[in-house]
Amino acid sequence: MKTVFKLSIFFVAFFFVFSLHSYAQKNIKELASENGVKIVYFWKKLKDDKAKGLELCMEITNTNEFPAEAVFSFAINRNKEQKSKSDEIRKCLKPQQIMRGRKKGLSFLIDEVSMADVKSDRFELLILDLEVKQVVKCTK
Repeated sequence: MKTVFKLSIFFVAFFFVFSLHSYAQKNIKELASENGVKIVYFWKKLKDDKAKGLELCMEITNTNEFPAEAVFSFAINRNKEQKSKSDEIRKCLKPQQIMRGRKKGLSFLIDEVSMADVKSDRFELLILDLEVKQVVKCTK
């Protein structure tokens, strides 16, 4: 009985440490924060070795006690020059909601970017015109 308990504790501790390690590898960075809504991101290599570029993964968190709509776009700058700009992104978040991933429209394939670019001092990812407003209800 004691051996089974010790093994259980070992496996729980192992998976906890492994999950922390996986989370830390993502190198999540805060991009913007406005009126209780926070946007963070990380870059991910594409699974297809032949594909060029990276995947930009964003996460939006509403820390408010009320629904909020966030409207923004983002730009990629190299050497202080804008290389690309997204379309307007509009997301409605319920109170305390965290939204992320492809299904929520927060994952973007960026062809012209490499990991070397992202790590360069001459590279910038910027949020443009973040606007957050309280809404009565999210309709989707």
